[in-house]
Amino acid sequence: MNRKDTRPSAGTEEPRLLRKLALARYLGVSTKWLDRQVAAGQFPKPIHLSRVTVVWRREDIEAWLAAKAAARDAAA
Repeated sequence: MNRKDTRPSAGTEEPRLLRKLALARYLGVSTKWLDRQVAAGQFPKPIHLSRVTVVWRREDIEAWLAAKAAARDAAA
């Protein structure tokens, strides 16, 4: 598996940290959409591991998705 590949190998658990491209693919959105949502305060803030490495915790993303689903269900 190469360094930037965040997909789990067969028989391993999902990664706890997601880089921007992996997160965008997971959500089915563009990286620009992620940037805009973070800037607007509408999406969990990333963690800066270094000057160039940015990640999101999977549990933050799952909580954000659950809140979106709850808001959708409450509106229905």
